[in-house]
This record gives sequence, C-alpha cells and structure tokens, in this order.
Amino acid sequence: MRGKRNHNMSEFPFRLIRIRMYKASGELLFTRPMWLIVSGEKHFKLTLQDIFNSYRQRFDIEHFFRFGKDKLLMNKIQTPAKPPKP
Repeated sequence: MRGKRNHNMSEFPFRLIRIRMYKASGELLFTRPMWLIVSGEKHFKLTLQDIFNSYRQRFDIEHFFRFGKDKLLMNKIQTPAKPPKP
C-alpha cells in the first residue's frame, strides 16, 4: 500500500483477505472476489468469520448514513446547543 508524507505504511502491519462466496451447489455466487484489509494491534487475533461479519455490519451502517444524508438531510441538522469553542 502506498503511504502518505507523514505515514509510512510499512509501519502499519495488516492482513489482506480475499473473500469468495459460493452457492450451496458449489458454484461461485459472484464472479469477482471481495478484498478486505484488516489492520490494528490485534488484527491477527480475528478469525475470518469475525472479519466478514464485521464487514457485513459496517456495510449496513454505511448505507444508513448515506440514505440519512441524501434523503433525510441529516448532515444539515441544527441543534439549539451552542457549538464548543475551539
């Protein structure tokens, strides 16, 4: 992976995982595999099933926020509270 000016990616170990899903009959469900990167201090302790389940939950959350911003205008919400001073 490419790094950025202040971040050398060789300092951040990760796992690259290829996920292929199959039907019950044994044939591929999707023609292209899904690639996931897992990083963090304990990335090696996660099982493949844990990683896939976490991705599935994140997928739903990301779609909710996209819908909320596009349709419900959640990114334009205003509250009566004063914003904190920087």
